[in-house]
Amino acid sequence: LADTMLYTDSSTIPNMTYFNTYDASHKIIASYAFTYQGGNADSLYKQFFVYSSGLLTMDSTYQLVGATWHLISKSFYSYNVSSDLVQIDNYANPIDSTYTKPLVEWFQYINTYDGGHRMLTVNAKQNDGKTLAPYVADTFAYAGPQAFHTSWKEYQYDGINKYWAPISYMTKFLNVSGMPEFSNMMSFDS
Repeated sequence: LADTMLYTDSSTIPNMTYFNTYDASHKIIASYAFTYQGGNADSLYKQFFVYSSGLLTMDSTYQLVGATWHLISKSFYSYNVSSDLVQIDNYANPIDSTYTKPLVEWFQYINTYDGGHRMLTVNAKQNDGKTLAPYVADTFAYAGPQAFHTSWKEYQYDGINKYWAPISYMTKFLNVSGMPEFSNMMSFDS
């Protein structure tokens, strides 16, 4: 059991408190989050995780509203034969304040890797009310065989003008042992 408190506007009252439970193999099986209003716990979320062959395959998130728990999100995780996470499908319905409508696919993430199992791209789609539309794309580059990426670029899709707009760019510098030493983060002025 691990507790974490997040303080953002007070040094004495946490805005969020989190705690997790783990199984015998140290995998997280449940996570709980409390938000606070005026020092009192106001909202409560709980999330449960399912594993298969040691890999996370599903999670479900519930929100306490009044005295009733409502399923608000469910994600499914897919892997390639090398156990690289290649797809995440998230189902939610954030526009339903009644908690009565079915969950719909809200986000989808597609990941690609190089031969060394290093992530090359993450392409995200978001539900635009009609379909899963292009949303954000990330690309990663590496220096030689090092495990850590040395650059990361993020683009957001402009659905009106139909192009990928650069959002941020990070360069990471590795020490002689191949470990991250420092990073520079830049954002584009659109």
